[in-house]
Amino acid sequence: PVVQHVPVPRSVCLLTTGTISIGTHCSSLEHQNGIMFGFGRSKPRHDTAATAKTPVLTDEERMILDGTSPTGGSGNGTEEEKNPEVPQTREEWQAGLEQRILTERSVYLTASIQCHGEDDSGDVAVIANALARSTSIRVLWMDSNNIGEAGAERIAEALRYNATLQVLYLGFNNIGANGVGALADVLWNSDTLVSLHLCHNNIGNVGAGKCADALRHNRSLQELDLSANEIGNSGISKLADAFKINRSLLVLKLYKNNASDQGAEKFALALKDNESLQRLYLGSNSIGNDGAQKFVECIGTSNSTLRTLDLYGNFASAKLQAKIKGLIEAPKMQPIWQKLLPEGHNI
Repeated sequence: PVVQHVPVPRSVCLLTTGTISIGTHCSSLEHQNGIMFGFGRSKPRHDTAATAKTPVLTDEERMILDGTSPTGGSGNGTEEEKNPEVPQTREEWQAGLEQRILTERSVYLTASIQCHGEDDSGDVAVIANALARSTSIRVLWMDSNNIGEAGAERIAEALRYNATLQVLYLGFNNIGANGVGALADVLWNSDTLVSLHLCHNNIGNVGAGKCADALRHNRSLQELDLSANEIGNSGISKLADAFKINRSLLVLKLYKNNASDQGAEKFALALKDNESLQRLYLGSNSIGNDGAQKFVECIGTSNSTLRTLDLYGNFASAKLQAKIKGLIEAPKMQPIWQKLLPEGHNI
């Protein structure tokens, strides 16, 4: 028999199930406790064994393989039909941005800013103006856009008027201490934002201090990421002091900062008074055995709610880190109110 090789377009991928999938990339959002926290992309799979199977094709897929347009004809249409995506003007792009912020619940704008103008013509201004008016948005990703201090101030001002946004990603934006200060001012009175991600923004000890001041008053924020922000013992100590008062934050990420044993000791002592923090990430700092030993002493003598203490990438010995893990995982006396919660309830 004569084997006829049929050209398959790049957008068509044969899978092991014997079907043809067109457009193999897709997005998925993970939900935790009703709040969206993750974003990922699935990857196309290629299996040479699939070529030995006879695929089950839809009529449209058969037309694509035959080189025939699904709407009729030979598929040799005009250039406009072959390339339907026409470059947008700035006005069209910004109108689309505004519409998405106003109507969608989750908006992904990582590394998407095209116009960085600091006046009202810039993309950040358009996003901020729409954010202030939106009644639908819940999650906004704006990582890696280099919005700077001015951009952060615009977003902060918009948050004063928005009553729906719960999760905000602003990592890798070079917002500095003043930019994070504007956001911290909003946190004083915010009762909707529950997750704020500000990693890699060079906020330093000054910015960490402004966040600490906000945490003393905020009652809604549950997750804060300040990783890789050049925060030293001074800033770490201010954050630790805030945890003696704060009762809402469950997760604090401080990876890749400049905390040493002094900062670790302050946090360890703060855990004695804190009754809410569940996960503390201090990996890749400069914490040694003295700081780790202080955690051992404080966790072992308190009824801390801490479930995770990450010290990976520090100078503390593996033995001390294992001891900390054992103390955290050891059964603790539950408060009466927690015993009364329904089975499976996740605080």
